[in-house]
Amino acid sequence: MLKVTAIGIGIVLLLWVAKAGAFNLFRSKPYPEVFFEGGLLAVAEAIKGHDIDRAKALAEKLPDIDAPGHEHFTLLAFAVADTNIPAIKMLMR
Repeated sequence: MLKVTAIGIGIVLLLWVAKAGAFNLFRSKPYPEVFFEGGLLAVAEAIKGHDIDRAKALAEKLPDIDAPGHEHFTLLAFAVADTNIPAIKMLMR
């Protein structure tokens, strides 16, 4: 009975860790594709890649830079979550 409980707990923990993205060893959170699509995604990917010039050029083409993506996440919130100071400054101008 103890083995079954331990295996069950292990499976639950494994699923929780996988859902949290802990197995993605080569990328840091947040993930742009989780929160955005289309033009917002392109800007978020540039922000994530620390390509501020590209992010600015892409952001200027957006109809609304403050438009929320999935889960009501804006580009500014994404930059803050990514602790990307240059992107935060760019988005606040």
